Amino acid sequence: MTLAKKQFAEILSGATQLYRALVQNAQSVTTKTIGVFLRGLRSPYVGHLRKAVPVVLFTSLATLVVQHFGWLDRFEMAGLDVFNILQRRHDPTHIVIVGITDEDYESLFGGRSPLEPQTVERLVNGIANGKPTIIGVDVDTSDKSFDELRPQEKWPPVVWAEDDLERNRAALAGRSFKAGRNSVGVALVPEDSDGVVRRYTREFESGNDRIPSFPWALLKACVDAQAQACLKIRQGKLGETDNKLMLNFSGERYDFAFISAGSLLKISEGAGWKGNSPLRDRIALLGGLYRAGRDTHVTPIGQMSGVQLTAQVLESEIGGGGIRPINEFLAVILEMACGFFLVSLHYRLGHSSVPLIGIILASFSIFCFSSYIAFSTLARWLNFAPMFFAVMIHEIHHQGTVHQKLLRENAELRTELENLKKAN
Repeated sequence: MTLAKKQFAEILSGATQLYRALVQNAQSVTTKTIGVFLRGLRSPYVGHLRKAVPVVLFTSLATLVVQHFGWLDRFEMAGLDVFNILQRRHDPTHIVIVGITDEDYESLFGGRSPLEPQTVERLVNGIANGKPTIIGVDVDTSDKSFDELRPQEKWPPVVWAEDDLERNRAALAGRSFKAGRNSVGVALVPEDSDGVVRRYTREFESGNDRIPSFPWALLKACVDAQAQACLKIRQGKLGETDNKLMLNFSGERYDFAFISAGSLLKISEGAGWKGNSPLRDRIALLGGLYRAGRDTHVTPIGQMSGVQLTAQVLESEIGGGGIRPINEFLAVILEMACGFFLVSLHYRLGHSSVPLIGIILASFSIFCFSSYIAFSTLARWLNFAPMFFAVMIHEIHHQGTVHQKLLRENAELRTELENLKKAN
């Protein structure tokens, strides 16, 4: 019993000593860590960052206010236009345009508007023979003569364009050829203050209703039909809150596959067309390219008809959506991060052999990265440019202040040296 108590006492004593050693070690480590942290706070680098905090905060908030009131829109639009013009062209593969040219307008419709419903029906029937997944019809069907148009069972879902919100509201209820599997969308294109089309609207508000735009209605029909072109688009995306997006132009106006209406009518009845047409499993858009239709819009990459703009919108959506509107909170956070990055860059490289052009290129890279994070495009890097100039002015002022301080100290040392020489 005595031996057991003695062994227990030895174990307890050892455990106590171990505990005290661990506590002392932890206190030592904590003290050292706090010391390192405090010394870090007193380091020249942290001091340099602290001096830049008011500049970074003021510039970020000032830029936010300027952006909120749209005072930088002109500059941003110019940068976006250059981006759209210079970006790499590619040929979209999901969309085919069946266009009514000036020649088709004269030969098929006799140069008269509104277009003849029977001929429009023949065109839609010929397109349907090519086995597309969805058909979008971007022609004026507001005339009462179109009430006689009857869709056929073999047609895939058809989305009809309307250019009037009130007509669109009653279109499904009052017009049988737009009912059933078919739908309607508003073919209105918003223009910027300079008359250039750069953005599109997914839905329009009409009273208490939200009416889809023509491209958005097409996209919904495409997803519902589980089309190959829309497999990359998540169903949840159709509920996104971003309603107005900037267009990512996928190429110039003739990059989309194109078939004239007259050519389509000639070849659509053949067996080869039904078995292996260029429309198969694609989105087919029927629209007017003739001058009398007056459906032409100015874009950053040239003039486009309404149906060509619809194709651009669809391509933007299929490719991941357009350029998002500004997220002000995220923009401020990214702009502040850019500011402190630039301050750090100047502190590390300002006195090195790295030329100014290196700092400018590094700044441009971080602006492009921030633009992509905030807007899903590199084109809006100009939003972060004010921070560059603010930091540059701050650094020049700081270097001037340090230089003046060194000159004063040097003058004081010279004076003391002269006094010492006179005293000796």
